[in-house]
Order: sequence, then structure tokens, then C-alpha cells
Amino acid sequence: MKLSDPEYNERLTAEMTYKRRLALDKKAQAQGEPVHIPRGPLSAEHREHISEGLKKSFRENPTRIFEMSERMKEFYRQNPEKSEELSRVMKRAWSVFGADRIKAALSKFMKGKGFKSFDPEANPVNVPHEQSRAMRQFWNANEWARKAFSKNMEFAWKKIKQENETFFTMRTAPSQLARFLEEKAGLSKGTITLDTVFNPYTGKSSFDEFSQKIAIQYGNVEGLNDVLADTYQMSVLKIIGELKDMNLKKMPKKYQQFFDYARYTAQKNLPKNKNQAYKIQTTDEARMDFVALASYAAESRIPELVNMVNNAIDNCFEMACLFHNGFILK
Repeated sequence: MKLSDPEYNERLTAEMTYKRRLALDKKAQAQGEPVHIPRGPLSAEHREHISEGLKKSFRENPTRIFEMSERMKEFYRQNPEKSEELSRVMKRAWSVFGADRIKAALSKFMKGKGFKSFDPEANPVNVPHEQSRAMRQFWNANEWARKAFSKNMEFAWKKIKQENETFFTMRTAPSQLARFLEEKAGLSKGTITLDTVFNPYTGKSSFDEFSQKIAIQYGNVEGLNDVLADTYQMSVLKIIGELKDMNLKKMPKKYQQFFDYARYTAQKNLPKNKNQAYKIQTTDEARMDFVALASYAAESRIPELVNMVNNAIDNCFEMACLFHNGFILK
């Protein structure tokens, strides 16, 4: 190691750690385990290494997912995100066309072994050892089922990988505001993003922390909160108008559901009687309603609806600025 070169030392340490893990994996494989799972706390990187090793094993030997050792099950119990991924894979595999025939045969076999409440789609982490042993007997005795299920699992792993890599960008603040913040902070165009990146399959979301810090530092502009409150409320109304212009009966069902949710969002602010006025929301109230609607669009997994929301907030910000005489971003 070079004492004067920390980057080299860090890289060398990482390589040595990786090689050691591979050596331990090889030793574990000789004992029938696909990957070495040590006891005690694990780093995020090490957890990912174990997870990928287990997934590789399950992809290569699909029915082995039902034969987890207690150490493997404990790993998944301690990492609920990885356990949830297994559940998604199983549900996807059992939803493939033709899976019902396998499920019926497996269920009949398991009931014959005394497992009356057997659920084929249960998370393998929760399958008792006795059931795992009986399932192994079924796969060994029914090659047609094992081969068919293996193909289903191969398809399921591919689909879940695609879903894990699917993200929608939700605009939760006008892009004009991001450009203003860049100018104010002396940053190049495109540096700031006030968008939220969301995965509708895993529910994970993220935002740029640096951009948020810049927004806090330079976003204190007189009158901006009032403009944003109007922007969010107008955006909801604009989305309703655009959806009304569509022939929703000819569109996928999720369009109608999104329209119903947008209309419900707006109707919450309608006067209860003719003597009351339309409720003017605070900026936080309006933002929460709009973000909920944006999230609903992303959860629909329809890019057109997400784009509709993103475009609405930019267009309505321009209009809201005009309604507030004298307001200028400066």
C-alpha cells in the first residue's frame, strides 16, 4: 500500500475485500450455500453483494427459492426490501399464462401431504421447512411442472429487474423556478432540479439534496409563496380540463381513475353553500394536493399522465405570475 496515495489505498482495499468475499462464497458453495452470509451487521455494499449472489442462484435454479436455509431466511428478514422483491417475483411468476395448471397440481400434492392451508404464492422466506421438503418432492416427481415453473421464474426475474429500473420524473415545482435559482446562485443551466424521481413499483422516491439547499438559500422571494399556491391550484384545474377534453371511455381505465382523483382534489375546496367562496389554500396545502396528484399519475405508470402534470405546473406558473401584478422573480 502507498501511504501517500489514499485513492490507490482505497481501491486496493476494496479489491482485497471483494476477493475475500469471493473466496468465502466459494467455500460456502462447497457446503451447499450459494453465497457466504456472515453473522452480525453488514455494510450496504455487502448486503447488495449477498442479495445479488442469492438472486443469481435462484435464477439458475428457480425451484431452489423454496429451499432456503435458515441463514438465508434470516438475511431476508433483516432486509425487508429484498424480501419484498422476492414476493413480487413470486406473484409475477404465478401470474404468467399457464401457471394455474402448475399451481393446481402443486396445491393438490401439498394437500395430500397434509398441508391444508398451503399458499403457493407465499413469500418463500415464510415457507416452513416441512413444506419446503414436500415441495422438493413435488418438483422431483413432476418434471413438466419444474420446467414450466423455471421458465415462469426466468420471465419474472426479468420483469422485476425492469420494474426496479423504471422511474418517473415528477415536477413538484415549476422549472422556471429552478432556472431562477441557478441564475441567483451563479450556477450553469441544468444544475438545479426541483423534480422528484419516483419508482411506482417499489415506492422509492428521491430528490436532489443540493438543489433543495439552494432553494432554501435563494428562494426567499417576496410574493413567491402566493404565486406558487395559485400555481398548484390552477394546475389541478388545468389537468381536469385537459382530461375532460379526452374521450375517456376510449382510454385505459386509469385515465378515468386519474380524472376522478383530480376532480375529488378540486372539489375539496368548493364552497359548501352559495354564501361561501372557493377555498384559497395555503402554499403548503396546495402543494400537498398537487404532489399527491403527481404521485397518483406516476403510480398509474402512464407517461402521458405524468407529462400532463409536469406541463401543467410550468404553464400555470406563467399564468399565476401574470395574475400577481408587479411580481417578478428577482
